[in-house]
Amino acid sequence: PFSIQGDIWTADVASVCGSWAISFRQGADYVVLNKAVRAKVKMQVNSEQGCPAVVVCPGEEKPYGWLHQNKSRAVTVTLMSADGSTYRTQRIANVQHTNHMSFGSLGVLLSCTRWRDKLVLQLEDHGAFDKGHADGAECEGSRLKVKLALGKMGLSLVQEQPQRELLYMQLQLIRAEFTQTEADIQAFKAVVSEGQIDCQLAGRVDGRTRNKKLAESQKLGLVEDEKPAVLFANCAAEGSTPFLTCNMTRTSTSSRDLVIPVAKLQVDAMDITVDDEWLLQFRSFLAQARSMSGLQQLRHSGGDGVSVQYLRDTSGESIL
Repeated sequence: PFSIQGDIWTADVASVCGSWAISFRQGADYVVLNKAVRAKVKMQVNSEQGCPAVVVCPGEEKPYGWLHQNKSRAVTVTLMSADGSTYRTQRIANVQHTNHMSFGSLGVLLSCTRWRDKLVLQLEDHGAFDKGHADGAECEGSRLKVKLALGKMGLSLVQEQPQRELLYMQLQLIRAEFTQTEADIQAFKAVVSEGQIDCQLAGRVDGRTRNKKLAESQKLGLVEDEKPAVLFANCAAEGSTPFLTCNMTRTSTSSRDLVIPVAKLQVDAMDITVDDEWLLQFRSFLAQARSMSGLQQLRHSGGDGVSVQYLRDTSGESIL
C-alpha cells in the first residue's frame, strides 16, 4: 500500500505467462478499526514515513499505508480522548506480526490480526481486563489448544481389476497437539510410536511364520524361499524410540509469508524390503488409476469405480 495525496492505493505485482503484471486498486490491505465505543477512545495512526496521520473515531474503519515501499511496517499509535487529549502512545515495530497489547487503565485492547485478506489494527473495549496490568504489555497464555490421540490407524490399497488388496499400512499410538498462543505463535507436535507397511499379495508370510517354516525346512534339509510380507517397519523395540517425532513452530502468522523458525523431525531406524513383484503390481495399479478411458473402460470390464483422470476432468463442473 502507498499514499497519494491522502488517498490509499495498493499495487499488486505478479508473474503471468512469463511476464510481470502490475495492477493498481484504491484501498489497502492494512485497515484501522476502532471498536472502543464504550471507552470512547480515539486512535491516531502514523506510519512514520511522512504520510498523513490517520485519525479513527470509535465505530470507524479507515485504510492506511506508507509513502515508500520498503521492508519497514512500523506505526505509532496514539490513544486520545474525545477532545484530543493524549492518553498513551505505543509504537508497533511490525504490524504484520500478530500482537495483542492491553491498556488496563483505559479498559481497551490494541491488537494486530489478520481477517480474511486484510491486516487489521484494531482497538476494542476490554472492560473485563485486569486494571492492575501494565499498559502496553503483551498478553500471554494459550488461546487455542487441540489434542488428537489415536490408538491405531490403518489404510488399505485395493485394486479393482483384478480385485485384490495390494498393501496394508498401519500406524500405532498417534499423538498430535496444536497450540496457538495469545501472541499467535503456533506450535505443532506429533509422535507416532510404530509404523509398518505389509504386502498383501499371495505367497507372502509374516516374520514369525517365515522363521518357523525356515526352521522346519532346515531340519528336513529342504531349501525354501518364503517372501516376507513386511515391506517397511521401524526397527525400535517396543517402548523405545518412536517411529516419528515432529515439532514445528510458526510465527508471523498475520503476514502472507510463511515463517517457521523451528522445525525438528526425528525418524527411527527403518527396515525396508524391496519386492520387485509388488512394485510391478503397484505400477499396474497406478496405470489403471490414471487411465484416459475413464468410465467406458471400467464399465466394459465390469467395474463400478471411477478413474482418477475422470475426476480431474469433471472437477469444478456443474452437475445440473
